[in-house]
Amino acid sequence: MRKLIPLLIFCLPLLAMSALAQDWSKTYAVGEKPSLRVDTNDAAIEVTRGSGSTIAARVAIDGYKAGDVRISDHQDGDKVDLTVHIPNEVGFHINLHNRHVRVELQVPVETTLDLHSSDGHINVDGTSGPAHPTSSDQG
Repeated sequence: MRKLIPLLIFCLPLLAMSALAQDWSKTYAVGEKPSLRVDTNDAAIEVTRGSGSTIAARVAIDGYKAGDVRISDHQDGDKVDLTVHIPNEVGFHINLHNRHVRVELQVPVETTLDLHSSDGHINVDGTSGPAHPTSSDQG
């Protein structure tokens, strides 16, 4: 029993931290030249070329409680809109772990991209469609 207590003391914080990691994902069937708009207030956006006529979206969330990060999406034909909102922190906070949100997208090569992040980097690789990335964190 005495050996079990130190093990529990070590494992319980690890379990609590793993409960803070979560992902959201969705796939959209589109044509060969779709348009994608992503708007986020504090997440990184990574876009790579996918295969076929689908947009695959994944939001990797680490360090936030379930429900803290709001994700909304809408599809109208070949047009996909994705919004990821991270809560603003007010006051003094002490965090013992890092908190990150990353939007990962795989898109058809000729996708028109409209990407906005108020405070996160944006990376586009392998696409040839028009891209309009805007971020205050691109310095």
